[in-house]
Amino acid sequence: MVHKAHIIIAAVVLLTLFAMSAAAQPTTAAATAQSPAAPSFDINAAVDRYLAKMPPAQRARSNAYFEGGYWLLLWDFLCTIIVMWLLLRFRWSARMRNLAERVSRFRPIHTALYWIQFILVVSVLTFPLTVYEGYVREHKYGLLNQSFGPWMRDQAVMLAVGAVLGAILLVPLFGVVRRLGKNWWLWGAAVSILFVAFVALVAPVYIFPIFNKYTKLQDAHIKDPILSMARANGIPATEVYEFDASRQSNRVSANVSGFAGTQRISLNDNLLQRCTLPEIETSMGHEMGHYVLNHAYKGLVMIGVVIVIGFALAMEHSRHRRRCRAAPGGCRLVRLLLHHDASDQYDHAHHRVRSRHVRPERSPATGRLGQRGFDVGRIS
Repeated sequence: MVHKAHIIIAAVVLLTLFAMSAAAQPTTAAATAQSPAAPSFDINAAVDRYLAKMPPAQRARSNAYFEGGYWLLLWDFLCTIIVMWLLLRFRWSARMRNLAERVSRFRPIHTALYWIQFILVVSVLTFPLTVYEGYVREHKYGLLNQSFGPWMRDQAVMLAVGAVLGAILLVPLFGVVRRLGKNWWLWGAAVSILFVAFVALVAPVYIFPIFNKYTKLQDAHIKDPILSMARANGIPATEVYEFDASRQSNRVSANVSGFAGTQRISLNDNLLQRCTLPEIETSMGHEMGHYVLNHAYKGLVMIGVVIVIGFALAMEHSRHRRRCRAAPGGCRLVRLLLHHDASDQYDHAHHRVRSRHVRPERSPATGRLGQRGFDVGRIS
């Protein structure tokens, strides 16, 4: 089992590195064959010249918005910690699990139903911060075009998409956790990494259009120069799309999204309506730079490393769950994320034995009591 687990992790990493290498090859060739030596360019001086054109009040407002956004990262994190603590402290998580188990005997349904309850409860508890961050603050800085009703409708759609994607991930993930013994964390990390890659693959074609209408850009005066830039930088795109971001915001933006055949160049309508062709090309040059520098693949590798580390920490917690019970704290936050691990199953089995007089069986692997049909020593 250890050998197979290491093989699948190595295969995921190898495929990711291969994709990075394959994507980089056309770019390197194009740069070698076509790009003349770049003249000396002082980026810091250019930025200073541009900033000098901005009125001081406008510059201060911009700085306040972005610096405040950095603080919001901290508040979001602290809010999440508090919500997780509430779910554990008042046993809401256990109640959601019990409700899911009463609805169906099918374990994948348990996981999906638990996740739906979990994301709904978390969304409700974090709703005040979400409203401030996504609605009140955006209106304060003049960036949001929506009234509260349409904004709430988009939030509901995002919640539904998150519920579906989360269920798609967690059903096989917890199936791995329940069945694959001591190496569940390696297989679980592999499933999670593959899921992240899958979402990045399908998002430009199937997820982004849920929120905005995408149409092919018809203006050849803008389309042709952008496709020329794409060809010069090894981006395999044959169409340029525009989307109606003005329905939500007045921000100007563009992106090169997708990989492995789903690459798509997209410009929002604010950029097309408010900027000149040189400004559009400058914006697209920045976005294409992400592709040329393989930021999507590097990001996938970085996320994969974080996922593996996270699962390794969860495994370490699982091994020392008895010590965590004696000294509760941070371990319980990890336990929430893997609430279906052996320790929770063991607690739940004992609760049912005591309250419903279910006859327990002793596990041959550990000698501990568990419910009939469940080996409490399976995940250790």
